[in-house]
Amino acid sequence: RSPFDLAGAYGVQPPGGGGGLGAADHLFGGAAGDLLRSVSAGQLSADKSMIVELAVAAMDELLRMARVDAPLWNGGVAGVPQQLDEEEYGRTFPGGLGPRQYGLRPEASRDDAVVIMTRDSLVEILMDANRFAAVFSSIVSRASTHEVLSTGVAGSYNGALQVLT
Repeated sequence: RSPFDLAGAYGVQPPGGGGGLGAADHLFGGAAGDLLRSVSAGQLSADKSMIVELAVAAMDELLRMARVDAPLWNGGVAGVPQQLDEEEYGRTFPGGLGPRQYGLRPEASRDDAVVIMTRDSLVEILMDANRFAAVFSSIVSRASTHEVLSTGVAGSYNGALQVLT
């Protein structure tokens, strides 16, 4: 299986799939619900390779999406974010987000802006659960670091990987 097949396996499953997390199973799918359950229970060691593989696939997809313009992204005139073309996304990333939950419609957009801070400061915020929760308090109620899987290259966060919830 490719990393994208694995990533797609963690998509939304229809109601009744998965086992026991209720809303988390419905939002993240049964397999992802199992992964979330193991993280919550502190049983991360058995799932480390799966988490690393999923993170690598997600990073690859994020970088590919950030570098590509048309036909993956539409619009984007002054002051209006670009919208993701769902059909093109499905062709570019087969497996995508998995089956759709009834009544929910995926939506994705991107925009750019100047952030008045150094890139190192921004990365430090993203890597510190408390600062991350404080800076993004309008969309994150709380955050915690469960485990650091890789500290990255000495002196930087390049290659760092940690499990946050």
